[in-house]
Amino acid sequence: MRTDNYPLASNPAEIKRPGIQAESLAEETAIMLGHIGVKAGDACLDLGCGAGGITDLLAARVGPGGRVIGMDVDEFSLTAARTWAEGLALDNVDFVCGSIFDNDLPFSTVAPFRPDHEIYKKVAPFVMANSTKVGTLDMLLNAGVFHNEMTKQSLGRMMPVLGSSANTSLTGSKYRLEDIDQPVLDAGDILVDGGLSKYHNDEGKSSTIIDFESFKTIRIGVCYDKLCEIFLKFKIDLLANGMA
Repeated sequence: MRTDNYPLASNPAEIKRPGIQAESLAEETAIMLGHIGVKAGDACLDLGCGAGGITDLLAARVGPGGRVIGMDVDEFSLTAARTWAEGLALDNVDFVCGSIFDNDLPFSTVAPFRPDHEIYKKVAPFVMANSTKVGTLDMLLNAGVFHNEMTKQSLGRMMPVLGSSANTSLTGSKYRLEDIDQPVLDAGDILVDGGLSKYHNDEGKSSTIIDFESFKTIRIGVCYDKLCEIFLKFKIDLLANGMA
């Protein structure tokens, strides 16, 4: 899984160094986790966890009812992390070898968000009220190169891109610009024709939507079977959890 551009060396000295750094910054890290809003019962993913780092602080904050998954591409570091976690009796922690770029499948998440976050300050209350529900936000992930660039510019300008599917209600998913309902086309100032969607299908499925609090499925969409396999690597059984 590891590639040659991994930034840390795989040796005992390098494993020890980030641990010392994490201990020295434990107080600051705890403050950061408080600002983020990590709380009891949460499920947290520690990307690039290395040999542990802040995993123990996350585990303590989410408590027995929560869980933490550390993910890294370096198995040497993860072996040290598992030994470290066992020594601290961190029963709510697991470690997975992998990269966030391994699969790149599109799906949507529904999860709580912080309405007081800086990125939402420029958004009109009417827009926020119609783009959120019961304190949660639906976020589309891995939707392609164009979507990635929009996300990059959105973060750079601290202005979220809020929208909906390019179809009127109950008319089904559209996979080409020419098939989009005329009222939707008329509402747009800029129309981008990316050709036929790579995920077009005869069943009219759109993206899968997963509730990231309960890990129940809200909508079964494209790539659902593959997503179920991937989530099992993190000990999350979408099929067993059922529908939201």
